[in-house]
Amino acid sequence: MGVSGVAPSAAKLKAWTEAEQRALDKGGFVLPPDPAGAVPGGACGLHGLRTNPPRENGGNFDVKQLTRGSKLFLPVFKDGALFSTGDAHFAQGDGEVSVTAVEMGATVAVRFKLHKGLAASRKFTAPVFSHQRYFTDPEVGMPQRFLGVMGFSNTPDGECEPRT
Repeated sequence: MGVSGVAPSAAKLKAWTEAEQRALDKGGFVLPPDPAGAVPGGACGLHGLRTNPPRENGGNFDVKQLTRGSKLFLPVFKDGALFSTGDAHFAQGDGEVSVTAVEMGATVAVRFKLHKGLAASRKFTAPVFSHQRYFTDPEVGMPQRFLGVMGFSNTPDGECEPRT
């Protein structure tokens, strides 16, 4: 799946929105909320975060290894979490950065398990995923067992760093 995530807490939403505004003020490339494309629209569309780019609670990963049998670990910042997923791809490049994919309709079956304290104990501050087998035919030369970590252009204190 291309997009997966959980709802942020009110505190995280505020902190991430403020960090994105600071990055925008520094000249960074930021896509702020747009009421024209928001659901619900209008003034409600001014308060929120886009799923692109991915962030600590999920978003538009476009990681081709997230296939049947994968495990996606997302830090949960609020009770209920409100998981969502979509943007299925038949084929794609290596992440959203490659901007290549063949979109498709899909039905997704997911199972949830809360690993209380796992992120803190393993020092994960962003989503990670794992897969126990080949995610594609092994003749293609892919690794069998791996843990993937998605990179984020944030400083350790959560600030967005503009690229020059």
